[in-house]
This record gives sequence, C-alpha cells and structure tokens, in this order.
Amino acid sequence: MAAKGKNRRKGKNKKAYAPKPNIPPPPKREDAVKDSICHKCGETGHWKRNCPQYLAELLKKKNNAASGAGGSGIFAIELNTILNRLWIYDIGCSTHICNTTLGLRASRKLKLGALSLYVSNGQREDVEAIGAFHLCLSSGLEIVLNNFHYDTSITRGVIFVSRLYEDDFINRFVNNTIQVSRNNMVYFSAIPRD
Repeated sequence: MAAKGKNRRKGKNKKAYAPKPNIPPPPKREDAVKDSICHKCGETGHWKRNCPQYLAELLKKKNNAASGAGGSGIFAIELNTILNRLWIYDIGCSTHICNTTLGLRASRKLKLGALSLYVSNGQREDVEAIGAFHLCLSSGLEIVLNNFHYDTSITRGVIFVSRLYEDDFINRFVNNTIQVSRNNMVYFSAIPRD
C-alpha cells in the first residue's frame, strides 16, 4: 500500500499540450448567393455558374461547335482502299488508330486492359495490338503508319497529323482541302467535314 501512495502525485494526469480553444463556427448566412460576388462579371447576387454572361458564352460556343465553325480539328479522307472506308485525319487524337487488320504488319498483341483509348463519347476502349500499318492509297502510293493502335470497336481509322509530321509529311491548305505530301509528292487530300 505504501507503494501506491508514492507515485500518485508525479503528474500522470497533467496534459502534455495546451488544449485547442473552442472557437464557435461563424454564423450561417440566410442566403449565401445574395452576398456572393460573381467571378465572371463581378456583380453580386449570383455565382459564375448562374451568370447570364457566362451562360450566353457557353451557349454560343456550343452552337459554333455544332455548326462546325468551332474548328474541331477532324477531317475526313476518302480513300479507295480497305473496303472503301472513310478515314479520319485528326489533329486532336494522340495516335494512329485502325479497326482492321488488313494493313497491319509487324504487330504485337497486348493483354486485355494493358493499354486503353478514351474515345469521344467518353468510353474506354482496350487496344488489342500495336504495329505498323501499311495504308495503300488509290494512287498506288503507300504510307507506313508506325505505332498504330488496333481496336475493333472503332468505327473508322484515324490518322494523327503530328505522327505524320514526325515522318516528314507536310500539310498544305489548298482550296478548302488539306494536301498531305512528302518529297513534293502528294499522297492524299483531306476534306474538312462535320
């Protein structure tokens, strides 16, 4: 019993830190929107997401995109090869994409889910193979599209402008078409479409 009394007053119940003061939260406003300032126009009474100017700009951009005036960067190429399909000549895509194996050579298959593409509708599509695609044009010329991604769910083949530029192809705008050439030889023309 004597041992219990010795250790009783050595500061076991003392706090090692100063307690955090209890600060009450600020009082809630009746209507937070009334006092808020819009980050778009600077007026009070609404937020940017409800700003008439901002909503008008969004509507205008949407209408321009729907009419084709916005410049989506997608151009159609009519090639008389590979089952007479249209190909897309795209400045916004990140790689060449094909949906047929007819011109795909030196390819390697990928495991399911190893590489994916996100398409315009927001879907994620798995790439099945990567390789070199030999695209035979109606003129008899052939373009080798390196690092081509094969996916059966894609409806049209996509040719990425920057990848062709890396292979020394040049784009010229002539009479509302894009002529793609290399070494002063025109390989194909792309026609802007919606």
